[in-house]
Amino acid sequence: MIIDNSAKKVLEKLINKGFEAYIVGGYVRDKLLGLEAYDIDITTSATPDEIKEIFNVVDNGSKYQSLTIVEGAYSFEITTFRKDISYDDHRHPSTVIAKTLDEDLVRRDFTINALALDINGNIIDKHNGLEDLSNKIIRCIGDPIKRFDEDALRILRAIYLCSKLGFTIEKNTMDAIYDKADLVKDLSAMRKRIELFKMIKYNTSNSYIDIMIKTHIVDFYKPVKKALYYLYNNEIVLNDNILVLAIGARLNKGIDNSLEFDNEIKSLLKEMLIIDPMNPITFMDKSFEAIRLSNDVNRILKREYIDNLVDYYNALPIKGAKGLMVTSYDLMEVIEPSMISDMKQKIMNGILNGNIKNNKEDIIKYVIEEKKKMDEVIKSVIYAKIDQIMNSDSMVNLIVTLDDKTRFNLKLECERAIDLFLNCIYEFEIARNTNSDKLSAYVVSYKHITEIDSTEKQNEIYRKFMDSAVLDYTELKNGIEGYIESIKTKSLHDITKSIIDKYSKNFYLYPAAAKLHHAYVGGLAYHTMGMLEVAKRIIECYPYLDYDLLISGTILHDVGKVIEFTGVENTEYAMKGQLLGHLLIGCDIISQTAKELGYTGDEEEVLMLLHMVASHHGIPQYGAIKKPCIAESAMLWFIDSIDSKFRVLGDELAKVKDGEFTEPIGVMDRVKFYKHK
Repeated sequence: MIIDNSAKKVLEKLINKGFEAYIVGGYVRDKLLGLEAYDIDITTSATPDEIKEIFNVVDNGSKYQSLTIVEGAYSFEITTFRKDISYDDHRHPSTVIAKTLDEDLVRRDFTINALALDINGNIIDKHNGLEDLSNKIIRCIGDPIKRFDEDALRILRAIYLCSKLGFTIEKNTMDAIYDKADLVKDLSAMRKRIELFKMIKYNTSNSYIDIMIKTHIVDFYKPVKKALYYLYNNEIVLNDNILVLAIGARLNKGIDNSLEFDNEIKSLLKEMLIIDPMNPITFMDKSFEAIRLSNDVNRILKREYIDNLVDYYNALPIKGAKGLMVTSYDLMEVIEPSMISDMKQKIMNGILNGNIKNNKEDIIKYVIEEKKKMDEVIKSVIYAKIDQIMNSDSMVNLIVTLDDKTRFNLKLECERAIDLFLNCIYEFEIARNTNSDKLSAYVVSYKHITEIDSTEKQNEIYRKFMDSAVLDYTELKNGIEGYIESIKTKSLHDITKSIIDKYSKNFYLYPAAAKLHHAYVGGLAYHTMGMLEVAKRIIECYPYLDYDLLISGTILHDVGKVIEFTGVENTEYAMKGQLLGHLLIGCDIISQTAKELGYTGDEEEVLMLLHMVASHHGIPQYGAIKKPCIAESAMLWFIDSIDSKFRVLGDELAKVKDGEFTEPIGVMDRVKFYKHK
């Protein structure tokens, strides 16, 4: 193999001083594949101090025995032979200087990255990397479980190499990625972002998306999760990082900065979200880069877009407020200063629509007429979900969605914009000009819908904006209350009724999970109702089961979720939920309620009810506090598993056509299910 002259000079300088030196890693791999490579890694027996005596270096990592130099057209990272003795936080190694090349190569991640090249062009292959390179296989060196546990970033590097090279990940390595995928969530935002951008840049077939979806690693990439699913399902291959981020922002209806983008990217995405390619008024005072990006996003998402954007943009009669033939001072002679910003938008819209000529006389005449129309204002109440929150010097602009899917703009003063959150639903009292054709208004007052007293009203509003249970609130409430009244054992009846009455609002509105099964409005009650229907029929088959105990245990098995979760919108685990879990919380609720009703808690039926809740996950591996020790608790475990798994299975089968397989289903041991005709 021919070595570049610059690389040869670096090796010669090290060897002439009596040190071993080899080119290693990605450069060797890519050159063997006929790919361009510019960054060259060299491993040597020289220590960092000895390297500094030979070269002018950039000390970017001497604590890891690594230094950087520039020679010719290449950047060289020169690293002393190393071996790892331990790893901290599944990422950072503690290393010591090694004596041999073999020790250095064995610590590397994949066989195809452990190829070394000596000064004469000879390949040194200690781990069958050449064979894997020939067979287009990505394989860990040693035990892949151990390698990923040491450094979780290796998981993303494997996926990146798969994307860049079009290789297949070897079975044991792939199985280890499935097993250790959750470690990715604890990597820094910067590392996750960098590896994602590399995957996108070198993407050839969306293989990286396929792996990220199947391993659920995509869940740790919220800013682009929906975008990746869309590209994957529509077989669209993109290599533009910004375009993928923009698609994600458009589908998310806002900017999720959990990957910590730089300010330039955030500003561009913020502009892009405001722009509607089919509404040129949104182009005003926006960069052409943002306009083009918004248009490209619409094209990818198969929405309306402008075919020849450059010509269209150049032909616009105005491109922003600076192009108006009136100044703010001109307008202040006719209207209040606080009205100028909105009025300029109206003027520009009129010019774009051909209703106003861009000259001072026509503009002032138009403004006077508009001022007359703006004297009449009406108030009304709307319910809306916040999609975007944008702050200016004194006002907050809210982009919201109404229950009919209409997008609306609301404004209020910064000092009044307290406890407003994205993706949450509010009741707004608004003031709006009767003659205004703009979908905007001023916020007089607002409150989150949890502040509405009526649970029925809350349920009605939630269901207009969010996915919800098939059965409505009344059906669920009447059904579950009917089962409560069928319980004849007084203690079980009283405890169950008291708890459901106390936590009624949360019980009938909350989801049963943050994701996966029953993760929608009313999901907790719907899950409970489904289990009750199964329990009733099972008792008919196995009459030795205690009806009252199984029914009360079924109703209360997940009651701890009314405290475990933060709410209906943006559902997350509350602090108590994270520290205790819903089984322990549920047992605590039952114990407290029993004492409030005059029971000691030592009564057998109360103890059995506590055991039902504590054990309904079956085994400790699934979160059970105790394994089921009575027939009813064992049956509750099975019923819970049936309802949760088969609801998910039904949802996944609904996504595919007859004669097709589903994606691997996590709760069904990642099996793909066939939908028969």
